[in-house]
Amino acid sequence: MVAVTVSEDEKKLEKEFLSKRPPLAYAKLAGKLGESEKFEALITQLPVDLGRGSLTEPTSGKICLGEQMSVSRVHARINWNAEKTCFELECLGKNGLFAGGAILPHLQALIVEHLAGHQIAKEGIVQLTPRMPLKIGNARVYFLPSTKSPCGVLSGFKLIQKGFEKAMPGSATSGLTVDETIDSIYKCFRDIEDEVGGRDNLAALIKGYFEQSPASFRRVSLTATGEPRYAIIKPEKTDEDKKRPGSAVVDAKKKQKMDVSPTPAPEKIDMPRPQDERHEIIRSLLN
Repeated sequence: MVAVTVSEDEKKLEKEFLSKRPPLAYAKLAGKLGESEKFEALITQLPVDLGRGSLTEPTSGKICLGEQMSVSRVHARINWNAEKTCFELECLGKNGLFAGGAILPHLQALIVEHLAGHQIAKEGIVQLTPRMPLKIGNARVYFLPSTKSPCGVLSGFKLIQKGFEKAMPGSATSGLTVDETIDSIYKCFRDIEDEVGGRDNLAALIKGYFEQSPASFRRVSLTATGEPRYAIIKPEKTDEDKKRPGSAVVDAKKKQKMDVSPTPAPEKIDMPRPQDERHEIIRSLLN
């Protein structure tokens, strides 16, 4: 099998295209700090810590929630539990936190009680579910896991290939213009304009490949208005390739494209402070 060589021009095209696409992420937190300050943070690596820190100076491996002193520097940690196949939140702060309406203490609780409709968690770890409300200090946010994207992990060249496949068989001989290729990609993957960084970003990628990748595309005709049409060049299979059975995809990716468009702030989650709840629990145990 002949190895596919990627030219420097093609590498540059892919790099420029990728730089204008939204980042890949496992999930995001969206909500408010205090009463009105909107807050969003992408979870792009695991595990990730949540805690006190500057909002203007990001720290690697940490999501900062502001400088409120009731929030510990490392107050909580989000990680992926491979055995249970779920995201988990671990409380590490002395003041505890709320997850889905339940008090999540720092230390293991001695007893499970129901108090004012809130369950006291036995462990300092809880399974995160989609849109679960979290309250850490004055931060009220929702946990929003990523949704599977049909094109999130495809390279620019693969997107163009899919566009030509969708437009077949006519495109094999008559070719496609840049705009026709974009339209064909949009038919193949709906509602992906934000994911590809906008139509102009996709057009620049396609035009670059048409003009700078003669091994993959050739000009075959012109439209009535003078727009060039290009056909994709399919590499010829060797005898060995023809005999080889098709291979299956080995690695499944959890990390999918996130919609990073502004998310409406969630409704205020009316919950008592963790410290006040802890005092009530202690008093009830003593009585």
